[in-house]
Amino acid sequence: MIQTLLHSGHRSFSGRLTIYQDKDIVGLEKSYAGAYLIPKRAGNAVKRNRLKRWLREDLREFYKDGKVNGAIAIRFKGQADEVTHNVLKENLRKLFNSGESN
Repeated sequence: MIQTLLHSGHRSFSGRLTIYQDKDIVGLEKSYAGAYLIPKRAGNAVKRNRLKRWLREDLREFYKDGKVNGAIAIRFKGQADEVTHNVLKENLRKLFNSGESN
């Protein structure tokens, strides 16, 4: 599913985040599925997991607001030390607000 999403999904960029979204992926049992792609060069496991927790928390909030539907993959670029939770949340907000017209 992730490979299909990365190749055929709608892609949006904001800051250090790239989001791939596809509402038509076959076999999706939930109303959304999330994948978090954070490379090892972003930092050690503790830092990468912290980023994933922040993204998961924020994605749940957007899901409750009805802005998330379909399959989603979020790719992070850069170093984990250089980013805060507020910066990630603002980048996600820009991505989902720009994607409302799609």
